Amino acid sequence: MYQEQYQQHINDFFRLYEQFLLVDSIISILSDGRDRDIVVRFLLYFTDIVNKKESKILNHKEEVKKILKGYIVQNDLTKNRCYSFHSSNYYISVISQRINNDLNSSFKAFLKASELYEMHRQKLTQQEIISVYRRNALDYYLTAFGVETQDEFKVFLVSYTASKQVNGVRLLKQSLMEFNNAISHLYSAWKKKSIDTNMERAQHHFNRGALDFYKSIIKELSMLNKINTSNLDELKNLRCLEYSSIGEERHKGTVKPLSLYDEYYKFCLETINN
Repeated sequence: MYQEQYQQHINDFFRLYEQFLLVDSIISILSDGRDRDIVVRFLLYFTDIVNKKESKILNHKEEVKKILKGYIVQNDLTKNRCYSFHSSNYYISVISQRINNDLNSSFKAFLKASELYEMHRQKLTQQEIISVYRRNALDYYLTAFGVETQDEFKVFLVSYTASKQVNGVRLLKQSLMEFNNAISHLYSAWKKKSIDTNMERAQHHFNRGALDFYKSIIKELSMLNKINTSNLDELKNLRCLEYSSIGEERHKGTVKPLSLYDEYYKFCLETINN
């Protein structure tokens, strides 16, 4: 019985995501750009489908529908035939089965990494978070404009971020975009387009999103001088493993295979708690 419900949830999800892609094709190139909040809503929606949290699925579905309707009205898309949504039914059972099986471990690795990133951010003080934002903004500025006006920009950063209320718990932008890229491939598979290729690419995006979370934890702790020099050799070995076999399972003698993501998780967790 639940399998039928699960399949219906997958169908409903991708019908709404289809609407999002059409709406996003307009709002993403306008001055305000893509609203990442709706991508977060899709993440929460998809997470509850995968974890079979029936009580929350319908709430997320209605929230996404409401947001999409607002975008359609706000951007005057109701009269454009491209945005006249029909009840398409591209559903094929293999998609829901493979999301439940093949992609389950990759997506859950993504969620595990996101939870650790949230834990990391919760442990930082507001001033430490501001320091990270300043450093990232300065790095971006120097890349774009060079060093000639960096002192002027530093003054701006101090005046801007010192008075800004900062929410310590946020989803990482690049990981959120990896989720969106993964779902776009699953959507293509749902539409019966190169199913195997798109399923594999979705898995890779979930994996990259997980790595982005771990690398951001390490980078931010390094900015705050919170990584012990005694851990650097372990980090070097971890990076070497990543470059030699990104995402591949490996054996340690007769021990159960450990993934690259498990080892990143272990390293980050120990560093956070030190």
